[in-house]
Amino acid sequence: MFVELSSGGDPAVVLREPDNFKQFHVAAHALTDDEVGAALAGSGAGTWDGDHAWISTAFLERNGRPDSNEWQEGFAAMVRYAAKSGWTSADGKAIRAHVERVTQ
Repeated sequence: MFVELSSGGDPAVVLREPDNFKQFHVAAHALTDDEVGAALAGSGAGTWDGDHAWISTAFLERNGRPDSNEWQEGFAAMVRYAAKSGWTSADGKAIRAHVERVTQ
C-alpha cells in the first residue's frame, strides 16, 4: 500500500493498493517538502518530519478495507512488523514511510 500525494489546486491524498502490505511508502507528485507536510496534515493522513512521513494508522484503517477481516489481519501484521523494526511512533499511532518523489 502507499499514500499518493498529488498537486492540482489543493494536494490530493489517496491510499493506493490497500491490499499490498509489503511496499509501504508515500508517493509525492511534484510537491515541495512544505506541500508534502501541508497535504499530510490537512488531510489527517499524518505528518512530515523533513526526512520521513509519519502516516496515521487511523487514516490507513479508514481508507483501507475496514470491513474485511482478512484485510484487518494483514494490516495488523504490517503494523506489528513496523513496530518490531522501529518504524512506528512512540504511541504506536503512526507508521514511518519513506517518500518517493514522482516527477511525472
